[in-house]
Amino acid sequence: MVIATPDQTATEFIEFTHEATRLYRENRIAWGRRVAFFNNNSRARSRLVDVPKAYAGDAIFAAPEDDQAGLLSRILLRRKSTRNFSKSPVPISIVGDLFRQAVMARKLPDPSELINGRRRSYSSAGAIYAVEHYIIGLNVDGVPNPFIAYCSPQNRKIIMVEPNADRNELRKALGLEQAVLPAFAVVQRSIWSGQLGNTRKEAIALP
Repeated sequence: MVIATPDQTATEFIEFTHEATRLYRENRIAWGRRVAFFNNNSRARSRLVDVPKAYAGDAIFAAPEDDQAGLLSRILLRRKSTRNFSKSPVPISIVGDLFRQAVMARKLPDPSELINGRRRSYSSAGAIYAVEHYIIGLNVDGVPNPFIAYCSPQNRKIIMVEPNADRNELRKALGLEQAVLPAFAVVQRSIWSGQLGNTRKEAIALP
């Protein structure tokens, strides 16, 4: 998700992301902190996922506890897209609410009973998924701009992502390259033939 003003060009945004931060590193090496994900049935730790570390000395601000009047819940519930452009900076509280709805709000109000009824904001079979959410802010009030922030569901903190450029990974993440790349594989199989069991190998090309 990108927060910017209408006059901020895509080039400005791309240049910042290229030079300011790394969203993903090869093999998930050297992230700053680890988060354990659990299985709902056994509650046993199933695996560890590395997440970014905060800037040294920068403020880490908490996500809001409340739903900010439920505006985002209703938008998601009705599957509507809302675009409101303004040159004024976006309040940092809105950034926190966006993170809360994406990461921490596991249920949305039921249409038939918006006050008490609840349901999940995305499909789930009871598992906890390692979904990562990032917001890129170019015009947000209350923090140094530009920035990239990550939200940790475990401690309800919004964290400024460590700056380190990774141009290729960011291009893929931003959709500037194909998300699905063509692959070609050659599978070798053995076919037994003849009375003496001689082996004949054939190569099969798979797209």
